[in-house]
Amino acid sequence: MSPEHVDKILQSSKINDTTQGTNNEQGHGIGLFISQYFIKKYNGKLDCESTEGKGTTFTISIPKKVPQ
Repeated sequence: MSPEHVDKILQSSKINDTTQGTNNEQGHGIGLFISQYFIKKYNGKLDCESTEGKGTTFTISIPKKVPQ
């Protein structure tokens, strides 16, 4: 994905139109939307690395709850 496309999908608060993946796979745009919802709910962080035409890696970090 282009850097502009990555920024667009990470900043969106709605389900996005999708594009075909590097292997022409089709998505519906709901997976990332749901993931972002839960990541924010649990004070997590979503990182994205993408090389246009090669692929994209999303990394999710959620803080470990400390027992009381």
